[in-house]
Amino acid sequence: MTAKQKILLLVMMGLGLLIFLDIRAATSSSGVYVYASEQANTHWSVAKNFAEWGVWGISPYQFSSASSSPLFTFLLSILIKIFGNSNYIPLIANSLAALFLISILHTYLKQFTIRIYAIFMIAIILLMPLHKEITAGTEYVFYSLSMILFLRAFQKYLASETPRNFSNMALLSILATGFRYESLILIFFFCAYLVIIRNDFVKSLALWCCAIMPLLVYGWISVSHGSSFLPVYMFPRLETTDGVKDLLKNLSGNAYQGATVLILMLFLLIQIFIQSGTQKTLADKISKNPLAAVVFCGVAAQLVIAPIVGIVINQSASIVMILFTLAPITNDFIQKKVGNTELKSPQNSEF
Repeated sequence: MTAKQKILLLVMMGLGLLIFLDIRAATSSSGVYVYASEQANTHWSVAKNFAEWGVWGISPYQFSSASSSPLFTFLLSILIKIFGNSNYIPLIANSLAALFLISILHTYLKQFTIRIYAIFMIAIILLMPLHKEITAGTEYVFYSLSMILFLRAFQKYLASETPRNFSNMALLSILATGFRYESLILIFFFCAYLVIIRNDFVKSLALWCCAIMPLLVYGWISVSHGSSFLPVYMFPRLETTDGVKDLLKNLSGNAYQGATVLILMLFLLIQIFIQSGTQKTLADKISKNPLAAVVFCGVAAQLVIAPIVGIVINQSASIVMILFTLAPITNDFIQKKVGNTELKSPQNSEF
């Protein structure tokens, strides 16, 4: 067993212990696992009614566009149909998605030095924090997974602009939007990069059409059943005369709760300028490290736009994406500064 595999084993054991403690705390009073999040209970109610009665809604008698993650809710309904109505289904589904996420991160991070591997693997697990997202019963583990897969597909497309790599990126954009609509904000900047830097309008448009497809399909189904085009959670919260004040409070609240994201974004911005120090134009700076630039712009736009449309965004996926982007930059920075002979250049790996 290599040193990195030992670290992975310790991380998995620590994660398992944290999940066990969370489950024990949740079942200590009644002996039944209860999801504390209203969002998780909404997903579960809609999924159960759709699986048992064929009605997409909180009530089995009426369609309602209540789910914040249509794809996650649909996945739960399939699992209920197959395995029955068990309250542990979201927990188990999230655990499996987390294992897949850790496997991808392990494959990606093992190309770097053991120091970078350990720091970033532990940081991703603790800063999300992954055990809380697993036991919450919401869609954010799946959303984080889909976005990391999308980022890897984007990296591969930059390395080799083959039709297969672009198709993989387009398909993963559909998954990401299906799990959370705010992924469209991030994907928009990937499309903008293809147009502005790569001068490829056709592929940019194709990627955007794929990404927006879940929103259009779900909206059409919702309207055809007499409901709203957008899920109710996306309605703006500026109806009252105090709406602007509420907007500012929401924005400041997100900034406070997302302190980790803001700090990581600051590190990312600094590293972008350090790496592109010799580049004169903005386009050249972006071309030097396109993934970092696009992720920075996308996450920043999310922080600004979400309060305007009344969405409270869970920042776990943003944390994972920023750390994913920071890993190779930090590895290169340490190699140049320390000059340790034990440090070796990362090799491209696939998963």
